Amino acid sequence: MILKKIKIGKLLIALIILLAGFQLQLTAQSGKKVKWMTFTEAVEASKKEPRKIFIDIYANWCGWCKVLDNSTFSDSAIIRILNEKYYPVKINSESRDKLKFKEYEMTYAELAISLGSEPGQNLGLPTCVFLNESQDLLTRLPGYIKPDTMKPVLLYFAENHHITTKWEDYFKEYVTTKYK
Repeated sequence: MILKKIKIGKLLIALIILLAGFQLQLTAQSGKKVKWMTFTEAVEASKKEPRKIFIDIYANWCGWCKVLDNSTFSDSAIIRILNEKYYPVKINSESRDKLKFKEYEMTYAELAISLGSEPGQNLGLPTCVFLNESQDLLTRLPGYIKPDTMKPVLLYFAENHHITTKWEDYFKEYVTTKYK
């Protein structure tokens, strides 16, 4: 009887350890994050393996920037798309650090304004910017973007639908296909 209890006890301990290991593995998988790069790293990486560059322009004090980080950029589908199909970059709109972009030397703050706003307009935060493989502007999206809205936008550019299909047509097809 005692021997049987010891065997059952060992079996329960083994089962608990197995389940704990499984839980840790699930936690590690769900803990995946966007692999943010500096702008310079993204440009250099794109020279070796061409991809579009996705830029999140933010400021440390910006509340909606934090919401974007905590909701949209923590969504597993968004993380996967950004890490696999783009070189994702975060630019602090107040950084005075310098960089060289297309033969111009500027600060990250100047780059944020240049890419994130129309000439003569104020920069809204957050702003997401899409650059093609040659680092030319495709579009900019100011404001907070929910994960369900961000996903089709990311795919629209990553899969080059923007070359042949108007956004309205693509989005209508995306919504129709997704919700069938």
